[in-house]
Amino acid sequence: MKRKAASKAVGKRAQEAEIKRNLAELARVARILAMEGHEDITMGHVSMRDPLGRGFWLKRHTLGLAEVLDDDFTLVNFEGNAIGGKGPRHSEWPIHGEILRARPDINYVGHTHAQYVALMSCLKEELRPYTAIALHFAAPPPRFTRTAQLIRSAALGQELAACLGEHQAVLMRNHGCAFVGRTAPELAINGIMLRQACEIHWKVIKTGHDSEWMNEEDSSIRRANVGATKDARLEGMAHIWNYYNRKLDALEGRKVRHPA
Repeated sequence: MKRKAASKAVGKRAQEAEIKRNLAELARVARILAMEGHEDITMGHVSMRDPLGRGFWLKRHTLGLAEVLDDDFTLVNFEGNAIGGKGPRHSEWPIHGEILRARPDINYVGHTHAQYVALMSCLKEELRPYTAIALHFAAPPPRFTRTAQLIRSAALGQELAACLGEHQAVLMRNHGCAFVGRTAPELAINGIMLRQACEIHWKVIKTGHDSEWMNEEDSSIRRANVGATKDARLEGMAHIWNYYNRKLDALEGRKVRHPA
């Protein structure tokens, strides 16, 4: 009996240590997103599915993304109640809760108001592959047009999740975006690529000149060149993630170690 209780205690400590490591990585994601144009005072947020099934860990309110440290997360259940961690809780928690409910394949959700993404959300057109950056997405992100109001109810969260579907990101009309990832690095990269692609799209159309984007043949070839195999895609993601971590370390005054 004592041995069983001791084993259970060891298992619980291991789980808690894993959650702590994952939240430390998510805190870096928040700061990287801020560094790459997603900061909007204190209104952006990122979350992680709780591996113990209690709900999700949400970046706490009153902090900007650039300020998030390892313990700046609130544990929120799927009814929206803060049940652990450090508060207060963001009012748009249903974005995270309902997307995580609808997408068992993903573990991380982000919601921001990055300037160029918000501008893109106002356009009645889809994101075009003017450059290869937009090809990061298998298809143009859908637009959630039901409302421009804050997503503070489960019903609106469910509608947003339905609009997102199986995509990596969704534009929210006159508001911002939501994006997802199976891993914390994937969440960061999806958010960064979305902002960059929206910036390019906006700047092209702002010239007022006739524009041209890649046709389907070019798009298919470029996509294949970048990620012809699963291993190639994973290697590419690791390369990008490591670059942004080095950039963050340099910004925060840490010694940057270049890859061998």
